[in-house]
Amino acid sequence: QGHKLLDAKHTELVLRGKVPAFGPDAKYGYGFVERVESGKRVVGHGGGFPGISAQLDSYRDQGYVLAVLSNYDAGATPIANRVAELLRE
Repeated sequence: QGHKLLDAKHTELVLRGKVPAFGPDAKYGYGFVERVESGKRVVGHGGGFPGISAQLDSYRDQGYVLAVLSNYDAGATPIANRVAELLRE
């Protein structure tokens, strides 16, 4: 967020969604899904494998970054979803 890895222009290029994916308010590009939740921009990536799961979300308009790591197949998703609910309130 402080543009130490990429300058502001290239950070925006990498994080901006390019093609529709995962619903009407989400776009995919360069490994990240950009979506709008309650009018706020969220950029993230998640995934897993048997026995592990992870979700990384950057709440761009609010200044938060959420990283959830789990030793369960889908353990990260409900936690990330609950945090998203709390941030919408």
